[in-house]
Amino acid sequence: MVYAFRSKNSIRQIFWKILQCLGIMWIIVEPSSFFFSSLEEFYQANWLLVLILVVVAGIYSGRPKLSAISKIRGTDASIEIRVGDLFKQKGALIVAAPTSFDTSLEDGIISEKSIQGQYTKRYCDCENLNQQIEKSIKDDEFVTMDESEKPYGKSKIYPPGTVAIVSCNGKKAYFVALATLNKKKVAHLDPKRKNHKKILLDALPVMWENINEKGDKGPISVAVLGSGYSRSNEKREELVMEIVKSFVAAVKSGCFCDKLSVVISKSDYRDGMVDFDRLREFLEYVYKFGDNPGTKRSGTAI
Repeated sequence: MVYAFRSKNSIRQIFWKILQCLGIMWIIVEPSSFFFSSLEEFYQANWLLVLILVVVAGIYSGRPKLSAISKIRGTDASIEIRVGDLFKQKGALIVAAPTSFDTSLEDGIISEKSIQGQYTKRYCDCENLNQQIEKSIKDDEFVTMDESEKPYGKSKIYPPGTVAIVSCNGKKAYFVALATLNKKKVAHLDPKRKNHKKILLDALPVMWENINEKGDKGPISVAVLGSGYSRSNEKREELVMEIVKSFVAAVKSGCFCDKLSVVISKSDYRDGMVDFDRLREFLEYVYKFGDNPGTKRSGTAI
């Protein structure tokens, strides 16, 4: 777990925890000193050590909790948002792939730093990966791109949200077609750069439907789809919220996954790319009004 004190709320919480610990210490010190003179001498001789222990206890108890989990009402599923390493999570991974399902790392089509590139380097070789992808999407619809439009790699283009299931060295992954590669091998959610968010919102329900049809009910972990190499212009916490809302809606139609973990990278958190306090509040809202987390409500939850 990563702990970093970025937000004013976190610093304020730690400050109040230190004050609470000081209050508790004082409640203990006063009566014990009155009844036991030896303890009074001990406190006076070691006041600095006692103060340091109190401050450490306050910092530890008030540190940011960089994971939050919520059950989804009416289902057996739960959803979690956490800061961590995607590849250390249990269960299957969702891996954003180009709509052409290109896999080559050697010629720069797929970056080794991307989630797809890291999965390939950790678990699988491109030949094996291609065979599994082709087998998984053999019955899915596609269009063929002209060589003048895409002079490299694969020419079949699949609709955003299409899913290919692969499993290498015991690590299962759902490769989801998301971004489109241009002539210069650069990926964009929307090649016309007009509405990245719409492309993602349209792709998410298709993705969940495909996972429902092709996958199993085991836990799934996903990074922040649409960020990074997909070059979305949306804030990361907004993307996380859209992933959560789409998952809740999909699970309500049929529980195909016991648990979804949306994993935010440590670097994104350290660089201030996400407001985790806001995401934690959002999950609390999902817990209260899980039937429609995107709709504002009034009144007090019972």
